[in-house]
Amino acid sequence: MKVFNRKFRFGILQELLILFLFLLLLNNLLGRRSPMVVADGKGYYDYLPALFIYNDLNFNYTDTLVTQFYDHKAYNSGINLLVNGQKINKYFVGTAVAQLPFFLMAHAMALNHPQHIADGYSPIYQDFVGYAAFFYLVMGLLFIRKLLRLKGLSGHWIFALQLVVLFASSLMQYAYADASFSHFIPSFS
Repeated sequence: MKVFNRKFRFGILQELLILFLFLLLLNNLLGRRSPMVVADGKGYYDYLPALFIYNDLNFNYTDTLVTQFYDHKAYNSGINLLVNGQKINKYFVGTAVAQLPFFLMAHAMALNHPQHIADGYSPIYQDFVGYAAFFYLVMGLLFIRKLLRLKGLSGHWIFALQLVVLFASSLMQYAYADASFSHFIPSFS
């Protein structure tokens, strides 16, 4: 019985530590006021405002869209290619599908609160892209735990491997600084 209690307590402490790290990262994210949806991440994300706000999957709205917070001309370079006279988004839609629940929450908040602008690119939308990245980070760590438990590893090794995946790989940068990307590109700014 004592062994079970000790294992149970250690497992809970591991998950609480990971949750603490998650909240610490989230706190850092909330203080950030630069756009998260940049470069390739804009190409992945653009499907959501195009479909749900501008009803323009030809992405023509990006030519004329002016927003308070977001400079579309600076972030739109090379995303929409011209093929047979039609603009196309050269990025796959999968990342947008994963971000969809978070986009819809941000959009609902923007529509219902006058302090937010419902343009698809204002700070509330940028924040929710970050929340999506943190959600998938935590889910990934939990699934790593489940997989390693199925393989018979002890709780100590599972915890160590979770920390290595989180801190000794590019995952932290990917979840915090490059949250809109579906791949990692080093950011030196």
